[in-house]
Parts: sequence; C-alpha cells; structure tokens
Amino acid sequence: MQRLTELAILIQKYQSRPSHRTCLSPSGEILIPYLKNQKIGFEGKLKTVDFGKLDFKGIASLDKTIHPALPYARYKRGDQIELLRVLRRTTQELQKDSRLILNYRNLIIFMQKIYEEFLDNLRIPTVAQVQYQQEMLDWLDREIFGPTIGHPVLGFIEPPYPIWTADPLDKTTGANQVLLIEYFSQREHDLDILPATSFKLLKKFQREGE
Repeated sequence: MQRLTELAILIQKYQSRPSHRTCLSPSGEILIPYLKNQKIGFEGKLKTVDFGKLDFKGIASLDKTIHPALPYARYKRGDQIELLRVLRRTTQELQKDSRLILNYRNLIIFMQKIYEEFLDNLRIPTVAQVQYQQEMLDWLDREIFGPTIGHPVLGFIEPPYPIWTADPLDKTTGANQVLLIEYFSQREHDLDILPATSFKLLKKFQREGE
C-alpha cells in the first residue's frame, strides 16, 4: 500500500491538475481497461522471450555476453540465436520477470497520466483519447520488443552479433533502448528515474509522429 501511495504522490507532483481517472485499485490492480490489457499483453510477450520455456534458473545458468556499459546481456544456447535480456543494475544478474512487469506497470501508468494531461490541453475528449493513448502504448511495446532501429530490449538476436563497446550509444543499441534498459534494470519499487524516463520517451514518441 505504501508503494502505491508513493507512486500516486509522484504522479501528482508532475500534474498541474488532478486527473479525472483513477488508475490503480488499493491492491495495485490496474483499473483502466486499455492499460490493464496492455500489461497483460506485456506479460504474454515476456513469456515468449526464452529458450523453449526455459525457466529463470535455466536462462540464468547459460553462457552470456554482458554489455560493458549497460545492464544488458546476450544469453547463448546453440550457435544460431541468442537471447537479449535486462540485468539487475546492482548485481549484473538476470532481472526477474516479476520486476520487469512491475516496472512496466509503473511506466505505462506514469506515461498515460502525463500524456492524458497533454491531450486534455488540446481539448480532446476523454473517450477520443483512448486511440491516442493506445498508439503511444503500442509504440512503447515496439521499442521494447521489436524496434525498427537497433536490437530489442527483450528478445532474440541472430548472427552477426554486435560488438558492444563501453559507449552505450555506439549505434549497436538504439537511444530509446538504452533508456528502457536502464529503467528496467531497477529494483521493482525504485521510482527514481520513472519521471525522467517517461518524459523522454513521450517526447521521442511525439517527435517520431510529427
């Protein structure tokens, strides 16, 4: 409950006026249908980012190549394909799915609230905003699982494999993906970079749509 209160307070801090919609129940369940469906969709996609339903311990035990500048690694099983996953920032170990899911929930809620205020300022009716919000959320998922530039944050990669360097923006990893990797590598209740990440991603989304 305390964690949800911290999230709500953080959102209010960045809004110029109270929101007309409540996102979360007291138990942490998402109340807005399209946001709830988005989280369910993320969980489904995340389940496919494995090697034949290999469990957490199985993936964590595989040989891996760690990015020298990011909490990010390629896990190897065979010679034809490798698995891209986010690591925990503090330990460089595989980030748990439960933490990825909670961080994703917080990200889409914060982005939705900030984008809602932007759309309100354009006098777009609440019902009509759903389409705009869904476009933003779909863009976010593409940046995570299948970007047009660079490699996914969570997904697979085929040869030839990139040669990672100490520069996180060495063009083997897209700028949006660097933001998302850093964000998803946090502890599950860490909200420190949630606002900055959300605003940067929203700005990039709007810029790409111009």
